[in-house]
Amino acid sequence: MSKEKSKEQLLIELLKSKGEVTLKARYGKTQGPFITCPVIDPTTGQIRGTKPMSDEDRKKAIRVVDSTTTRKIIDGTSFKASNPVDVIDWSWLVYNKEIALSRAEAWKDEIILFFVDDVEREIEERLSKKELILTASFEVQSLSADAKVQICRLLGISVTHMSPKEISSFLYDKAENMPQKILSMINDKDAEAKILVFDLIEAKVIQKDEETGVYLYGTSKIGTKINSVISWINDPENAQIVTEMRKDMLPI
Repeated sequence: MSKEKSKEQLLIELLKSKGEVTLKARYGKTQGPFITCPVIDPTTGQIRGTKPMSDEDRKKAIRVVDSTTTRKIIDGTSFKASNPVDVIDWSWLVYNKEIALSRAEAWKDEIILFFVDDVEREIEERLSKKELILTASFEVQSLSADAKVQICRLLGISVTHMSPKEISSFLYDKAENMPQKILSMINDKDAEAKILVFDLIEAKVIQKDEETGVYLYGTSKIGTKINSVISWINDPENAQIVTEMRKDMLPI
């Protein structure tokens, strides 16, 4: 699985791909200017987004960035990939926590003052989310009644006192609010095993040793985490024991 790109990487790639980026003030033109400074890496002591330079390199450089470097930003400030100074400043400026990748990100933290004005990307993101919601809603509609109950249980919801219509309504709401999670659960090949593990733990057939954190069936260790217990349940070599576990849940 590829590592998710950081905000800084995405912002630097955005300037390269777009050729120009414009920063908008979170509170509009009345916000006033913001003087940005380079961010120092506490581990290395180096300025983030820059490479160490020799004295000779500094003499030849178009722009030397050090701890005293600043750049004033106001609503509408643009950076162009064709401008070497803009490119150099953008490479360190993106590490400021006051700069966000998008309008949506800007409103998640009060410390953010500016965001990249990219209307086209915002429209694409909204469309992508709407398409995801439609897909999740369609998948919910296609589920059998038992499958809907199963998804509710994976979400930690007891459906004992819910009617089929209430269950469907609940899942449609979830499809709208967390479409990716619902789709992941619907396509989860371990869903049945997970529910079985929940049932076995609830029935105390599987118990967790509070001191060691190990999950036990009787005196046998079957996992240190829920995922390892699920893997143990899915292992064909343990099929006979799992059958015995199911019997242990039945009322005597």
